[in-house]
Amino acid sequence: MMPQKKSEAAIERECIAYLESYGCAIVKTHDAKHRPVRPGTWDAVGTLPDGRFVAIEFKRPGEELSPEQIQWEYRLPRAALRLIARSLEQVEAWYATVRKWEAK
Repeated sequence: MMPQKKSEAAIERECIAYLESYGCAIVKTHDAKHRPVRPGTWDAVGTLPDGRFVAIEFKRPGEELSPEQIQWEYRLPRAALRLIARSLEQVEAWYATVRKWEAK
């Protein structure tokens, strides 16, 4: 029997909990009915413990950004970190790399 793919909501919960366990402040940008505040807005925004801004879009493996999400990405400040998260393992690897860049 093949394992079931995780839902986007399950990926989101796992990844946010992981980042928050390291002191990141992450806020979801959509309401309980999963409607974004503004079309194309990524799923979560926040700050890392050193104050850097991060925008996160959660996707199931194989899913791509919508045209509105791509437009929103271009509107992010140049210094903002971006993450398209498809699994907890990907977020763990991303954050391990980002921690090496933390401001001293």
